[in-house]
Amino acid sequence: MAIAKKRWSKKKGKLKVLKAKVEQQEISSLHKDLHATWASLEDALEEASQLNVVQEEFALAKETIRSLQSEVDELRCSQERMKALVDVVEPMGGLKKIDNKELCIAAISSLLVTFLGIIMKSTHPKTRLRAVCEALFDNILFGVEATKVALNEISQSKVLEVHRKIFLPWKVLCAIDLSIGGCLNYSGVDALRSVEGLGRYERRILPSRSSIQ
Repeated sequence: MAIAKKRWSKKKGKLKVLKAKVEQQEISSLHKDLHATWASLEDALEEASQLNVVQEEFALAKETIRSLQSEVDELRCSQERMKALVDVVEPMGGLKKIDNKELCIAAISSLLVTFLGIIMKSTHPKTRLRAVCEALFDNILFGVEATKVALNEISQSKVLEVHRKIFLPWKVLCAIDLSIGGCLNYSGVDALRSVEGLGRYERRILPSRSSIQ
């Protein structure tokens, strides 16, 4: 019995030693696993960081491409507009000197209308015409002397002609004949002509006495 207890005690001691070794091995294995897991996490974080950088670079490149595409589209539109302007004047001689007056005026008219249609899109024709007049006359585009001459010619050929049709000699004579108590007579017409600063045979709006009689 004593021998059996002694043997059991030895075996029990060996079992404790064996258990301690197993526990030590498990701790060591667990430590290795933890180390490997931590290393894997660090690798994953590094990859994630690199992925974020790549994503940021991709977003920046995408924005750059979009901006370049917008510039290309604008250049294409500008080229199409320029081609439209050239196509307008091409049948009339193209972008070179045009000696024929009628063709020159037609080319200027077509080119001006097309150009204003581009830069003043969706505006009323009156607005475009006012802009042209301001550019020509208010800004004195071709110099003071040339502007004065042009305005005088326009006044003579366009404005005065309209007013002269209102004050035709026969209409003025009719007004004199129908005036009550002679309130309108040749002297009154001469007085009004003096306001215009005209000589005896000159004419602007009001007709002369000789043309009325």
